[in-house]
Amino acid sequence: MMPQPSFDVQDLIDELIAIGRGRGFVRASPFRADARTLEIGRALDRKGGMDMMRSVHDAVREIVGGGLSRELDVAWDGIGDWLG
Repeated sequence: MMPQPSFDVQDLIDELIAIGRGRGFVRASPFRADARTLEIGRALDRKGGMDMMRSVHDAVREIVGGGLSRELDVAWDGIGDWLG
């Protein structure tokens, strides 16, 4: 059996913070979510569902603030049970 890659939630939080502060979680024109932001959201959903996504979102919001965390809401819309 192939070894599973490690899943470090803090690394994903840090990466989301960097994405949010750098290029943002969504692009305005054409409107679309950042591909890596979507990958992270899907991985979190697979690993721990809405609870894990919510706790990561809360951790990101504490650092980047409400405006960027709202962008993350929109980017994750439709992943698992997430409604942006």
